[in-house]
Amino acid sequence: MTSLKTANGQQIWRIRHTRKDVGVLLVSLFALLAGFVVYRLVESRVVVFQEPNSAFHMAYPAGWETGPSLGESLINVKDPETASAYKTNLTVVRRDLDPTSPPTLQTLLDRRVEEQKLLVGYHFLGDRESTINGTRAIELHYAYTTQPIDLPQSASLPVVVLT
Repeated sequence: MTSLKTANGQQIWRIRHTRKDVGVLLVSLFALLAGFVVYRLVESRVVVFQEPNSAFHMAYPAGWETGPSLGESLINVKDPETASAYKTNLTVVRRDLDPTSPPTLQTLLDRRVEEQKLLVGYHFLGDRESTINGTRAIELHYAYTTQPIDLPQSASLPVVVLT
């Protein structure tokens, strides 16, 4: 560091490391930009599912694993990296409706609640209106346990489901 004296006698200290500071700043900005690009590349990798002979398609993260489609489900995928005993999963179920008299969303919600009541420790949490690709929808929130909780020394985690 060097100092200068001004005309009125004040001392000013000059920092002579500006080239190094600019270099560190540029390297830091490059590292942040490279990290952001890698993040976006990893997060944007998706797999597209297309139902045969239908317009239905959806994209899910490429790191997710497909599982067996149970019953009426079209696709069943889960996130293997979920830090939980019950992995985050997505199951798509298709049910044909009569186009001459389609049920209301509330009727479909009531049917789904009745179906889920058979689950162990079922508890209805609520519902709310939503929009999916511009189409009106209803989200159903409920919880259940994966096994009975009344057995001695059985660890049963509650599962919260959004449908």
